[in-house]
Amino acid sequence: MTADFMERFHVDWLFLGANGLDTDYGLTSPDYTDAETKRVLIRQARRTVVATDSTKLGQSYFERIARLEELTRVVTDNHAAPELLETMRQRTEVDSVG
Repeated sequence: MTADFMERFHVDWLFLGANGLDTDYGLTSPDYTDAETKRVLIRQARRTVVATDSTKLGQSYFERIARLEELTRVVTDNHAAPELLETMRQRTEVDSVG
């Protein structure tokens, strides 16, 4: 029902958190309902920004939400491994702050 409801919206900027963000598998979640809701919201959005701390980078879970290429930007803290950030930057915009 949540996914059906979300399909009614048009979103300019979508900001999401992440359970896991892996360079190969993308944005992921251990929860089917959470993943499906986020997939619908991404489809309805012009731009998607994922904000996550560096402990979530390199982690992946059962449900893929989106590939890195589908995300407009990833924002994380400055504790992420530089080589991981560089790999991610080859697929999307990445900011490391803090």
